Amino acid sequence: MSSYRFRKTATIALVVLITTTTIQAEEVAPAIAAMRQFPPYRHAVETVFQQYESSLRTHCATIKTDWGKSTVYVATQPALDAQKHIVSGIWVDTVPGEACGQHRRYNAVIIFHDGQPAVLPLFPGESESNPLLQKDTLLYVGTALAAAAGVKSSCHIDILETQLPDGHPAPHTPWMERWRADACGKQYWLKVNYIPDATGTTIDVKPSDVAAVK
Repeated sequence: MSSYRFRKTATIALVVLITTTTIQAEEVAPAIAAMRQFPPYRHAVETVFQQYESSLRTHCATIKTDWGKSTVYVATQPALDAQKHIVSGIWVDTVPGEACGQHRRYNAVIIFHDGQPAVLPLFPGESESNPLLQKDTLLYVGTALAAAAGVKSSCHIDILETQLPDGHPAPHTPWMERWRADACGKQYWLKVNYIPDATGTTIDVKPSDVAAVK
């Protein structure tokens, strides 16, 4: 595996929607299971987790992770070459962790394209949306928080947790998520509705679905 060079960012257009079934680490394809034991792989994934943590208002300098309790979400099963190296495949690693005394469910999506791996960040928790969709959703979250709670546009919004109250959706069907956001030190729960169709995914975040965390 020494030929792999992990990247923390990617120019690959990630257009797949990560709507998958959770499976335990020991049940994944052998190639993924072996990759997850590879020290440079874990280092690359944990670097993405640390970058996420450093981007938050709390700026935690260190994180703790528990790979023994990690799970894998497989979007595309790996394809291998003659040497049993991964050529293509997409999966999400979810690793429980802690930073500044706060529990996290860290996520990173791993994309193999033409034999080259890339690691991209995802918000913690259970979200089914991919990195591009999460980035777009932040704009709607900001608008809803401004309308419902008067959150100023100058407030940096941190997404701390995502949940799937109705469980993982079937492929290509609408679904709802709950996001816990921090805006200038105050926390809120929001409902995020996704409606996929042939042209993309509509994002709907209503101000009426914003509630302060008690």
